[in-house]
Amino acid sequence: MGACRQFGTDFLQYPVEPRRLAPFLGVGLGFVTPENTVTDTSGFKAGTNFTLVPTVGARVFVARRIAVRLEVRDYYMRYEWPADFFGKDDPQGNPLPPVLESSNPTKQWTHNWTFAAGLTYSFTF
Repeated sequence: MGACRQFGTDFLQYPVEPRRLAPFLGVGLGFVTPENTVTDTSGFKAGTNFTLVPTVGARVFVARRIAVRLEVRDYYMRYEWPADFFGKDDPQGNPLPPVLESSNPTKQWTHNWTFAAGLTYSFTF
């Protein structure tokens, strides 16, 4: 599918007062859309898909305003297989073998895990 863009928003909640270790939970909602959509030979197009992004992580303070941020996100998104994947005929009317078995669902959710680390500086106002 190539590169994708995610459009959405996140909500993070720190359940405890930040000390040396500040764990957090979050959730994001949005849409994922492929860049430079390329149609493969089967006719499958990724299109724009809804995504739900649960997040868990922690900030580990190494100084008063500096922390290392570690997080895990699951870009949980839905996609739909084309009907032709379950069987179609060639130009002469002969049945072609299906790409997917008829027992497969036409719509599926998939998990796309990401692990991230970064450096955080906290400003005071």
